[in-house]
Amino acid sequence: MAGGPPRKDEPWKQYDVSGDGKVTRAEFRAVRELCFVRYDRNGDGVLTQAEMRRHLADRAVEELGAAVARMDRDRDGEISREEFEWESRRSFEFLDTNGDGVIAGMELSAFGAASHSDLCQASGRPQSNDATKPPGAPRKPGSRSGP
Repeated sequence: MAGGPPRKDEPWKQYDVSGDGKVTRAEFRAVRELCFVRYDRNGDGVLTQAEMRRHLADRAVEELGAAVARMDRDRDGEISREEFEWESRRSFEFLDTNGDGVIAGMELSAFGAASHSDLCQASGRPQSNDATKPPGAPRKPGSRSGP
């Protein structure tokens, strides 16, 4: 995979694991799962604001309360894996305006405005062979596999 980290004006590139200029549902889901695993420092399957704050840029920290309120469907102040996955599905469906299962073309321009992009941005882009593997699966030597 060529290039460096995604440019701030192109946050969708961290989700384009294959580097083909579009984001499939599988790529989106895999990167979001990687974000959840990286954020969940204690591995309890629940994200606290403190866990998420450790990974966010200053600008995103300011927006954290609103993001948690949006994702926290049971209003317990934490984000369960199910709530995180629900928000990920909702975000993908919002961005995939034509419903074809791929975010491409003009749909990519809306990606930066979607607040979910800030929640994963600080974690960095996974290696292409890592993002499609389930958490806990062996990683390519030298790749980052956690926080």
